[in-house]
Amino acid sequence: MKPTSPAPGYAFIPLPERVDRQPRAPHAAHDRRHQGTHAGTLRLTWLAEQPIHIGTGFKRLVGDRNTRAILREHVRLGDVPCIPGSSLKGVLRARFEAITHSCFDPPKRDVRVRIRSTTFNERGINHAILLADAARGYERTCRSPGPLCPACALFGALNLRSRLVVTDARPAVPTLDSHTIPEQFAPNLHHVGRLRVRESDSVLEIQRLHGRKFAVGRDERPPPSNFAAAQGQEQPQRLEVLPAGTHLHSELRYTNLTAAELGGLIAALGLAPRSRLKIGGGKCHGLGRLFLAEHTHRPRGKHDDEPLDLDGCAHAFARSPACQAANLARLVALHGEDC
Repeated sequence: MKPTSPAPGYAFIPLPERVDRQPRAPHAAHDRRHQGTHAGTLRLTWLAEQPIHIGTGFKRLVGDRNTRAILREHVRLGDVPCIPGSSLKGVLRARFEAITHSCFDPPKRDVRVRIRSTTFNERGINHAILLADAARGYERTCRSPGPLCPACALFGALNLRSRLVVTDARPAVPTLDSHTIPEQFAPNLHHVGRLRVRESDSVLEIQRLHGRKFAVGRDERPPPSNFAAAQGQEQPQRLEVLPAGTHLHSELRYTNLTAAELGGLIAALGLAPRSRLKIGGGKCHGLGRLFLAEHTHRPRGKHDDEPLDLDGCAHAFARSPACQAANLARLVALHGEDC
């Protein structure tokens, strides 16, 4: 059964019961190859199953006098539209964090923001406070040479270089299209956890976080109110996108990974078990679904002449203490064909 969401367009994967920080392992280094670890390159072919928009923050006017509109630009490498390697790596890290006992960046603890909600605005609620203990122990404080969580040990932390390099994903046929979505807003803090209202000082207290947030696809439900329209804020946005059906090619280079770490990375890629990725803007409005259609493996080093054992690495990850098996199943359920 697909997990439910407390708000439209996204769902949550629960936080682990603990963050498993361990002393830095000797193989988490780049000075030499370590025995019993894997190194190599995965050549990846991605299929955009939905239009994809990776924004630059720049806009331009398009159309003539009667049809003029603002278009948000898609990122380019030179003149070629692409998906930056940093964007891909960020998605992989978020997915890897969700399926392991890893830390993350929680919302700020004391945030004063305007609440976009008819319910709370009518009651005079004008800011939210995240309780200090709501995310205790989950803050991203890993740094070398101190203990590291599984994600920071692999993807990098303060004073520790990542053992992964993800290159830009370039389209086989560079093409851009345009797509219109409803206006996007910053995340609403009162959607990220269980809360109570302190009537005494008109404050929302977020007492417990729902978990890590993941987009689940197009929201077909009507909005619960016409609050945005009544405020004159509903402005559809026009985006440059890589059209659905685009094939893109990138590489993932890794060094000194254990079989369990490689298995977790393979799961984050959606390779074993199979799942999709959601990337870029408009993920809640039918954009951003990316599927790993093909891959080839090129091992590195004179002793690495065997093909990549996907099943063996997946089993090693499943048996490792870092694995959150229930969260992995939930992620696969969220990011199936209809994500």
